[in-house]
Amino acid sequence: MELGKRHKVPYISIITNANLLTEEKIEDLLKAGLDEFTISLHGVHKESYENFMKKASYEKFHNAFRAFTKLKAKNDFKVRIN
Repeated sequence: MELGKRHKVPYISIITNANLLTEEKIEDLLKAGLDEFTISLHGVHKESYENFMKKASYEKFHNAFRAFTKLKAKNDFKVRIN
């Protein structure tokens, strides 16, 4: 991301299921120049989400969104749901 920004890439986005995103990692990605997170949503209820995403955690998914909410107050980035 930093390299892309240095070379004037106008918009940088990643696609993720958000399970590895912590507030600290999100902040690091934003500092590196990330403009948008595209989050893959595989179920809106814990049971369906974790059934579809065998090694994922519904709680971690929601923690990432809590971090997005907090960080949006001081950063300009987008979150898209896929």
